[in-house]
Amino acid sequence: MRETAFLHQNADRWRRLEALLDEPKGGDVDALAAAFVETTDDLAYARTFYPGGKTEAYLNTLTADVQRRLYRTRREERGRIKQFFAVDVPLAVYEARYHLLISLALFLVAVAIGVASQLGDAQYARSFLGDGYVDMTIDNIREGRPFDVYASEKPVPMFVEITVNNVKVALRMVAAGLLTPVVVGIMLFVNGIMLGTFHTLFAQHGLLGASFLAVWLHGTLELSMIVIAGGAGITLGSGWLFPGTLPRGVAFRRAARRALYLAVAVVPILVVAGFIEGFVTRHYRMPLWINALILAASAAYVVGYFVWLPRRRVRQGLALETLA
Repeated sequence: MRETAFLHQNADRWRRLEALLDEPKGGDVDALAAAFVETTDDLAYARTFYPGGKTEAYLNTLTADVQRRLYRTRREERGRIKQFFAVDVPLAVYEARYHLLISLALFLVAVAIGVASQLGDAQYARSFLGDGYVDMTIDNIREGRPFDVYASEKPVPMFVEITVNNVKVALRMVAAGLLTPVVVGIMLFVNGIMLGTFHTLFAQHGLLGASFLAVWLHGTLELSMIVIAGGAGITLGSGWLFPGTLPRGVAFRRAARRALYLAVAVVPILVVAGFIEGFVTRHYRMPLWINALILAASAAYVVGYFVWLPRRRVRQGLALETLA
């Protein structure tokens, strides 16, 4: 094929690629990547049949420009992930702070109800946790291995099962906001009463301190994320139920965005909590200082990321981009 014919055949496609590069963000990245493959083929053809010509020089420059834009886009995407977790999530936490406090308050009230119920009726745990679980726990306590339930399965299957279950619970709690915050509150109550009943059952057998060290080894992260998920659900439900001065659609979209950010942030932390429960909690007889170190590190992370960092981002004058 003559060089002029080759130019005439492909000129329109190259011009479209130039227009794509002229867009502020490089346009559609997928289209840019596809065009890059086609243009490198054109360059290879020109180098074979028209070496040293203007077509080869032009295509060499064009492919280099596309390659630079793709590389820069990938770097921006990686930076966007960092921006999301370092800035966007903390700002979403700050905007949802009152709903998160409501979630925490409901959870703590439920824990207190669980404690009071078990203290008032020693059989309450059976009605709430089930006879099978209570009988197994009492048998383990009598045999001097009260928390062997955490070693009842092999680490990997246990980690996977626990993590999948916890993520499902958290995401259902967020989605429950679509059914009004009341449904979210009920879910928080169930989890809180369960925790209060569990600890009180062990306290009645002289194992309150031991149960605290065993459960909160992984529970510091796990239960904190349940509260965060509850706050996200309340945020979502309040967005459409109580729009305030905003149009209901606008209020809901903004609330949904905050809830989504919180939900995404919760998932990786629940994975870490599941790992601790599957691989570490089974060694609950570990030296106290190791247990205390894990507890302290987990608590410091929760407080630092969900309390201190959001306030810092606001003091820096940052604000979450709003949706119209």
